[in-house]
Amino acid sequence: MFIFVYLLGSVVALMFYRVSVMNDTTIQIDKMGLNDVGFVMATTLGGFMVVAITLMGISANPYLIDIFENTLGFMFIQFFGTKDLTDEIFSSKTMDGIKKNAKDYEFDYSFLLTRFNLDNLEELIQYGRACNKENRDRSYLLGLDFDFILEFDEQEERLRNMVHMKNTVGHFVWIYLASIVALFVSMVGIIM
Repeated sequence: MFIFVYLLGSVVALMFYRVSVMNDTTIQIDKMGLNDVGFVMATTLGGFMVVAITLMGISANPYLIDIFENTLGFMFIQFFGTKDLTDEIFSSKTMDGIKKNAKDYEFDYSFLLTRFNLDNLEELIQYGRACNKENRDRSYLLGLDFDFILEFDEQEERLRNMVHMKNTVGHFVWIYLASIVALFVSMVGIIM
């Protein structure tokens, strides 16, 4: 992934060098000399060490992904019908009373998706498979407050996809932000 991001950043940096330093508005990268290309590629590599450090940081501490997974990732998956999904599979004696008295847009169970990630997803699915009349009061095993009940039939794969998509967005945001910083560092290095 780092190599792909670096190569994409290098192309942008080459175009920036051609326009800003060489004052060429036609942006003909193929007309640049090897010394200029080598300088831009080396400067870009130095700037993109920010991306390498970010990748190492999120691999060393995967909980950093939760920052964007449960904010921007959660907002992203809401476009794919999390309200309908969570209203189908989650219920709670305590919360259903609140939901019944609230307007449709005021309350839904989709907030529960912020509690689940790739580490506890399979445990959640196993709990959902085991939910029956005998063990409906065991939601405390998942770290959920109140008395949540999880029951699904065909929604299991859709729930799995939502959690994976949320995690992917969390990764993407870290790489995207690090790439923007790296590109600015590279451009400043090129101008200097």
